[in-house]
Amino acid sequence: MTLTLGGALGFAVAAAILLAVFFWIASRQLLLSPYPSSPLSAAQGGWRAVFQLIWAAPFVALAGFAIKLSQSWGKDAANILLRHWPRTWSITGELIDLAFALAWAVFAMRIYLYVLAPQATPDEVGARTRRAVIYALGGWIVTFLLTVAGIGLVIYVRGADRGNVMKTVAYLTYVVTLAVALARPAIATGLARPLRESLRMLWENWIGAVFVLIMAIAPFALVYFGVGQLLRFVRFGHGLALVLEIPIAALAAFCYAAFEGTIAAMYKRIM
Repeated sequence: MTLTLGGALGFAVAAAILLAVFFWIASRQLLLSPYPSSPLSAAQGGWRAVFQLIWAAPFVALAGFAIKLSQSWGKDAANILLRHWPRTWSITGELIDLAFALAWAVFAMRIYLYVLAPQATPDEVGARTRRAVIYALGGWIVTFLLTVAGIGLVIYVRGADRGNVMKTVAYLTYVVTLAVALARPAIATGLARPLRESLRMLWENWIGAVFVLIMAIAPFALVYFGVGQLLRFVRFGHGLALVLEIPIAALAAFCYAAFEGTIAAMYKRIM
């Protein structure tokens, strides 16, 4: 299929209209809260909180960058092992995912505590952070079991489409990961049943929450799409690829942090 000038202009106009409609909806007062708020204001508040945290605690921001860069370079090492020791590659990949999930939970709690519970004592900070790590560990265990179940289905059920099965498993793991992330704000505020309370609040404000989640996910979705397209059309040497992963990891870490900040800002408006 050939892309013509008319087709490109038509796509640009349609995208502009869709973006304008989305931002108009996001600017409406859709979140139930004691004071006027909207998905757009929640996103703005989240980004503002991340910038404030970077300014107030630069070493915390560097920790988030180091966590994301370690995951990226760890995945590279795991891919190298794939050529020589496939089983070691599988185990290494799971350990990298586990380490990232736990380390990022610690970092994300700094954002949530900064936005939602700045008055928390050191003991409360430690206890709530440990609880968030336990939830992250539980989420990782669930995603691991889902992956094992998907592989088992492909092996033992004749005619099972491996691609469709593993795509379904991937979507389910995204849901689990999102549920764990959405429980962190309730953990930061010290609620007894954070996951249940989070789901209740989201259900009561589901229209606004959907738009907030879209706006929170969009930045790093665009980053990964852009990086994927770059790798698709441009070939890099190993040395240059490793160097380029430094700014990519920094941008990805920032987008991840902005996601957590946006969710924190949303909860601040509805809790």
